[in-house]
Amino acid sequence: MRAQAIFLSIAALIATTGSSIACRVAGSGTATFFDALPKDAKYEPVVARIEIIELLRPIGTTIPDDWKYTARTRVRVVEAIKGVERDQTFIVEGRGTDCDDAFYRNEPKFETYYIAGQFYRTGGETAFRGAWHRDFTTGKDTRVWP
Repeated sequence: MRAQAIFLSIAALIATTGSSIACRVAGSGTATFFDALPKDAKYEPVVARIEIIELLRPIGTTIPDDWKYTARTRVRVVEAIKGVERDQTFIVEGRGTDCDDAFYRNEPKFETYYIAGQFYRTGGETAFRGAWHRDFTTGKDTRVWP
């Protein structure tokens, strides 16, 4: 009975995370990409609906073609809400843990999502960060990563 409950919890988690790799902690996880904006997104300096246009090699990968999934993407703004312009492109840096949005290299999902967070400079380029913790039992999203 306990094994069945664990299996159902894992199945529910996978179903609710969409393109994310399953998180080891049942009932929680972080996300950068949303189908709808979190309630407090309006307080962030950058808010937009974006389209993923390219999956990028994860930072720290030493062999260029030796990666299976990534939390780094290049995106294009399709709806500028705050702090960006339509058609602007930039890199989105996910956290890269097993509880984040991550996209498999061989199954790219060039879909549109909402994002809310901020820009920062790294290695001479501008990137975006905006991870939110989602409590699946309450549905509440809380900003967790600048």
